[in-house]
Amino acid sequence: MPDLLLRFSLTESHLHTIHPLAFHAAPHLLSVKLSSNNLTSIPARVFSPLVDLEQLYLDENEIETIASKMFEGLSRLLYLDLNRNKIVSLPSDAFHGLTNLTFLNLGENSLKELPPTIFSSLSSLQYLMLYKNELSPQVFYNMPKLNKLTIYKNPLLSLPDDLMGHILLGLTYLDLRMNSLRTLPGDIFSSNRGLRALYLSDNPWDCTCRIRGIARWIWLNSDTDGINVLGPFSDSFYSFTSFILK
Repeated sequence: MPDLLLRFSLTESHLHTIHPLAFHAAPHLLSVKLSSNNLTSIPARVFSPLVDLEQLYLDENEIETIASKMFEGLSRLLYLDLNRNKIVSLPSDAFHGLTNLTFLNLGENSLKELPPTIFSSLSSLQYLMLYKNELSPQVFYNMPKLNKLTIYKNPLLSLPDDLMGHILLGLTYLDLRMNSLRTLPGDIFSSNRGLRALYLSDNPWDCTCRIRGIARWIWLNSDTDGINVLGPFSDSFYSFTSFILK
């Protein structure tokens, strides 16, 4: 591949493997797209020569593992898509060195837990997609610059009390649909004044006095419509689904 090549795409090509030296001849690539293939693993640091890379698409493959420091050297990477693979776990330094990454999609994998420090080096991360996994509440860690978190269809039973106050202080969009949430503290979202979109539908809400606090917060802060939840805390219905905050 000539040095002048800036974008490389090889999708839907039944690709099973990547040669460890595949990208040594094209160090100036800005975008690599290997979506919709049959890759089960990626050679360690195979992308390291791509020092100018900004976008990397590895979605819709069969990838099961990500090596330690797999993306080291990609300090200019902005967009990483690992959606729709078979990743079960990730090493704590899987994303080491991705200091400019703003978008990370880990949706539709088989993740059950994540190391506490896995996102610590992602100082610029704004958009994180974790939908359709098997994650627990321990997935939330300090990500003050995160703007959008999509974590629908996981078995989340609860959320940390300080979720919005310290952990996700800058969040404006949060999608928690189709989890296993039954109740939430009434003030869990109060400390985040920037939250504008919150999606809570299709959870098995406990329609008793336990939900009074969060239901009142929604009633005071949102324009609501959707699934109605009726409890003994009110004579009227509260909508408890997708809504946009005022």
